[in-house]
Amino acid sequence: MKKLLILLMSLLVSVSGFSKNHTPSILKVRLADNAPITVAIDSRHYRKAGASLTIGDLPPGRHYLRIYRFYAYRDGDAGKARLIYGANIKVPAGSIVTLVYDMGAHTISLGTEYLDGNTGEEAYAEGNNGGFNDDTYKENRKPHTDDIYSNGSLGKADMNDLESKVEAKPGDLDKAKVLKATLETRTYNTAQVRSMLGWLNFEDTKLDFAKWAYKNVSDKSNYRDLQSEFSQQESKDQFNAFIGSQK
Repeated sequence: MKKLLILLMSLLVSVSGFSKNHTPSILKVRLADNAPITVAIDSRHYRKAGASLTIGDLPPGRHYLRIYRFYAYRDGDAGKARLIYGANIKVPAGSIVTLVYDMGAHTISLGTEYLDGNTGEEAYAEGNNGGFNDDTYKENRKPHTDDIYSNGSLGKADMNDLESKVEAKPGDLDKAKVLKATLETRTYNTAQVRSMLGWLNFEDTKLDFAKWAYKNVSDKSNYRDLQSEFSQQESKDQFNAFIGSQK
């Protein structure tokens, strides 16, 4: 009986420790000048834009954070944003982490509080020691000079910008990569996808992209009309079979 009681107590302690170590956290992000931003955590873009963003129920551990400076369009319905900061951050379990990025000084400040009022390990940005030195900042920034994240659906200006970037790539694989990277978090219509297919050269690349683009299209009932973009009957059949499988 005594052994059973000890075993039960050990299990309760283990469960308690497991629960505490896996308590979701909260991440608050803003710029030092309070300019509007949008952010991405790991591979997920958050559609909301504002001077201060709060991400709740964030699993504790390491995450890749990207901060985008947001520029609203004149009509106020949408906008686009340019990547200004990216780093791996460590978020302790059950914590409220506040990150403030200073665009002018290229530095960050991190604050860590705990939801239960206790103290624990501090959040940190890996490799940056609380800031971005000039070499690291330029190295991380350079590959992303064309990394534009636009909020909302595609407009005419977005399409023109995207077409220019696609046409600048030499081959279909690179063209398709640009399309997919840009459209991953966007919405668009069938007519716009038809235009994009015209920017690609090969039938198999067009078919692959048409299948991939289906998930974010706003007028799925019209999507089957794109079969006319394929010259080979085999491609038409594969496309129609794919559309049929999505219902």
